[in-house]
Amino acid sequence: MADCTAPTLSVPDLGCFDNPQTWAGSLVTELQSAIDHMVGCIADFEYPQCDICVMADDLIACPLVANMIDFSAVTWAEDGEQGVMPYQPNVGDDTFRYGSGTITPGYRNSWDSVAVVFSTPFPASCHVVLPVVTASGGCPSGIDIDGNDYAIMVKDKTVNGCTVWIYREGDDDCTVTFDYLAYGN
Repeated sequence: MADCTAPTLSVPDLGCFDNPQTWAGSLVTELQSAIDHMVGCIADFEYPQCDICVMADDLIACPLVANMIDFSAVTWAEDGEQGVMPYQPNVGDDTFRYGSGTITPGYRNSWDSVAVVFSTPFPASCHVVLPVVTASGGCPSGIDIDGNDYAIMVKDKTVNGCTVWIYREGDDDCTVTFDYLAYGN
């Protein structure tokens, strides 16, 4: 390993009676040696292992996972700090619910509905429920979701759940599966 803490460059002396060509050759040799020394320092440099979970001992828990950020061990407050995320503007105590549902038995060219019951009711009110069709099962053509075959409507929205109505257009009797995201406080 090269001595990288005290690099040196020795420029040869050029006296009055020295040969300038010989001096230039010595200078080029010395410069090449200095460049080789710098390359050796760079080649010997080792990047330290960076592990945020070890380096930041005062984090509540390591917030990083392989695919995305995991907020399960992070707390929330008005102002953020290390390990504490600030509330988003105008969110306050609002929370989300999500899940899936299926309208069965199969139907065609009509509206049908299913009741959605939240696993945990909202404390005060449910503001929005957004259902999205994910599959149409039992049809010979398999899953056919092109956006033109469905109309979706949410009715009877309460803190406990809602009713999702989906219009299915098609020739075959099919069940319809959907996911939903609800927002409330």
